[in-house]
Amino acid sequence: MTMKSITPIATRQKGLRKYNIATKAIPVLLGLLLITTTACDRKNSQVQKLESEKNVTELISLLQKQDSLSSQAAEALGNIGEKQAVQPLITSLNDQDKNVRENAAIALGKIKDTSAVQPLLKTLKDKVPKVRNAAQTALAQIAQTDAKVLQSLMPELKKINLPLRGVFTKIGTPAVAPLIKGLKDSNPVMRLNAAAALGTIGDSKAIEPLKQNLTDWYSNKFVGQALTKLNWEPESDIDKIHFLVSQRKGEELRQDWDTTKKILIQDIQSKNYRKIQNSLYAFINLGDKEVINDLVKILNTKGNKNMALAYLNSRENRLENAARQWAKQRGFKIIKAKKNQNVQPVKWGSW
Repeated sequence: MTMKSITPIATRQKGLRKYNIATKAIPVLLGLLLITTTACDRKNSQVQKLESEKNVTELISLLQKQDSLSSQAAEALGNIGEKQAVQPLITSLNDQDKNVRENAAIALGKIKDTSAVQPLLKTLKDKVPKVRNAAQTALAQIAQTDAKVLQSLMPELKKINLPLRGVFTKIGTPAVAPLIKGLKDSNPVMRLNAAAALGTIGDSKAIEPLKQNLTDWYSNKFVGQALTKLNWEPESDIDKIHFLVSQRKGEELRQDWDTTKKILIQDIQSKNYRKIQNSLYAFINLGDKEVINDLVKILNTKGNKNMALAYLNSRENRLENAARQWAKQRGFKIIKAKKNQNVQPVKWGSW
């Protein structure tokens, strides 16, 4: 009985002592919180005063000090919108502080000076996502108000650059016409970037141009995704087969093999190189041996270096031998590819 009565009392006493310690600490913590908050308020009021006075010179000075006020100064300069601030803000895109870089990009987007375009393109490579996003938005804001800037950005789509693709998405409707034109570009990276951006923008005017690229092997995966986002569904057998190829859906293509084979053979017999290439690569990935003789015949009659390379790396012996013979007859030398070289666009039976 004695032990049972003592234990709860001891526990309560310890609990009270802990409570007392915590209670004494609270005023100290509140004091620190008040000091910090008051200091922040003073900083904010200083920048706010300069912003209300439109004192660009002093704000630039604060921006260049590279201290805790620099980020707020960048934001204020963007709100004022004076061209005088453009060059200092461009310099701040390389600041060590990610918040300064972000606010500098945001400010440049508000000012919309075209001299910021190239620096902002470089900022798309920033390691910090929110800085890249700010640069995307800024470039979109500038391009939305200057058609020349929009046109100048188009060649950049010839590079694999996902953040830049996001810029065109943010530009929106004004970018649709240039992107549709990009679908016809000779550069495959341009075509796939254009298709991806059009799908995200979601303008129905892009549907028909996108359908034309369903038989473009290098971009049709993105074309298929874009058409899906635009809620397009194939109506004809031709569109259905081309759509399934773009989605790499081998099982569904095999379910109606006669139709699949008929349409892909028709494409091979056309004079359109992209259609021919798309059909050949689809046949290789589908891996049906009954078409091997047809594939060899096409290589010998309509083949080129890229086609022979695909056969050579297809991992199907008869296609590989046909490619070696084709290369020998035309004076090409076959060499072993380096590890980092992507020379295998297709693989026999991979679907």
